Amino acid sequence: MKLTNPATLAIGTQALGTRPLAAMNLAANEAEEGHAIHGILGYAFFANRIVTLDYPGRALLIDHAPRGGSTVPMTIESKAPVIQARLSIGTQTHEVRLLVDTGFDDTVILTRPFVERHALLQFAENAGTSGQSLGGTTKSRIAKAKRLTIGNVHFDDVRVRLSLDEEGAFASDTVDGYIGSGLLQDSVVTFNYSAGALTLRRR
Repeated sequence: MKLTNPATLAIGTQALGTRPLAAMNLAANEAEEGHAIHGILGYAFFANRIVTLDYPGRALLIDHAPRGGSTVPMTIESKAPVIQARLSIGTQTHEVRLLVDTGFDDTVILTRPFVERHALLQFAENAGTSGQSLGGTTKSRIAKAKRLTIGNVHFDDVRVRLSLDEEGAFASDTVDGYIGSGLLQDSVVTFNYSAGALTLRRR
């Protein structure tokens, strides 16, 4: 990763100021995404704004208060949002700490330490699968969660990846797992970093 010369950036009517931008090669991820990737909005964009991702409406709203939905506490850990949820998988139900990663295309992945600690591979439905992320190749097996509950919002029959990674983010026990945009695609999600709150509304 390198830094550019100072550049002026704006999103819609929101001027984000002039500053150096981080530059990295995202070309390797474009084939899997199915489109060009020109950049990533990170922590600095979210930190001092209320940011709403309206997945069904294909819109990003800045500094709009959420309309309805269920609000849950959110902590910022290593500049990433983490929430508590309840997961029922196989014969087990767990309170889980999940990092919300909108750049992750799948639904839910549970980290290898969490998978091993609770012997979740017994609920896997296939021999294994692999995928690509900014961190490289990741390996996992697929299971089906009966329900994932965030606040008062329920997701039933959720496809869950059980990480087999020996290194990288999905091999860490910092959190129990990750939520991706595949789970949120029918939802409106509001991140309020300064208030420590995430609001979720399904359409």
